[in-house]
Amino acid sequence: MTRRRFVFVFCAAASASVACSFVQSLDYLQNGPPLDDGGDVATPDGGADGSLVPTEIAVGQQRFPDLLAQDDANLYWVNRGSAEIMSAPKPGGDARTVAGNIGTSVTILVADPGAGGSLFWVADGVVRKVAKAAGPDVTTIVSVDGGAVNSIAVDRDSLFAATSTVSGVPPGTVTRMTKDGTSPQILDQQDEPVAIAVDDLGVVWVESGGATRSTSKTGGAVTTFGKPDEDLLAPDPPSAFLLDDTTVYSGEGFDIWSMPRRPGGTAASLFAPPGDNPKVRGIALDGATMWYVDAASGTVGRFPKNGLGAGEIVAIQQRGASSVVVDGTYVYFTVQATASDPEGAVVRLRK
Repeated sequence: MTRRRFVFVFCAAASASVACSFVQSLDYLQNGPPLDDGGDVATPDGGADGSLVPTEIAVGQQRFPDLLAQDDANLYWVNRGSAEIMSAPKPGGDARTVAGNIGTSVTILVADPGAGGSLFWVADGVVRKVAKAAGPDVTTIVSVDGGAVNSIAVDRDSLFAATSTVSGVPPGTVTRMTKDGTSPQILDQQDEPVAIAVDDLGVVWVESGGATRSTSKTGGAVTTFGKPDEDLLAPDPPSAFLLDDTTVYSGEGFDIWSMPRRPGGTAASLFAPPGDNPKVRGIALDGATMWYVDAASGTVGRFPKNGLGAGEIVAIQQRGASSVVVDGTYVYFTVQATASDPEGAVVRLRK
């Protein structure tokens, strides 16, 4: 078992919107014994600066991990290098393969809330499903004749899909269905929807042209948010599309955008990570805070989700940081393998 120092440093940044100042360490969540629930793992070779040295577990087994999802007990991610979906318990422990041969061009992975249930993902324009616990039987549950599924969302009862058609008639649909892909109910047919999210207040989606719309989870009148010609930029990837009770958030590469959940609101750039060419690859809501990962600079940061106040760079030198989720205690993110360092990983940090 090898050990490597990963030190977090808050540093003074050139951008006035970013503050810096602390030292902490990472936990790797792959094969091995559970980690101490207290947070970071203290080791005999701790640094002279008082930092902790994390234990690296299952070295080299995670190749291009991405698209983190979670439930109360576990993390799930796509291993792009091996076309597998993996899982590990949040406290640390054995990583396991949930499903193999999951397809190429995976764009989003979502997990049923709570214990049990299934994982759903979009690959090659179709929706696939596997049981969280049992695996590895993969079922294709949604495909679009002459089109493709762009994004999905789930709640406790239903699966929601945003789809487009090659013919452009209709250009796209927003559909609710059972989690087996049956009993589809079309909620809207307008422009091509590219990302979708759901909460207790309803279903929200953004279209390729930037229009942001919503309706009840059971269908009905469709509301268009924002003002004419003031659209929300579509997220990249589709999973960087989040909701709270008042606002829609979209991670679009250079910026993180917001849109009030009402007609007449104004879409605005909420936060731009420091640097000339940031690449936001994931966002996560945590109460009044928004977390993000910037793949271009290898940084993990946070800022007030209302856009009022300074942001903080929480972790630096996290190669190709590509997805992020958060729970009550930790923020979790993925880092990538490179030609010089072939060890991708899923990592956690106490908030």
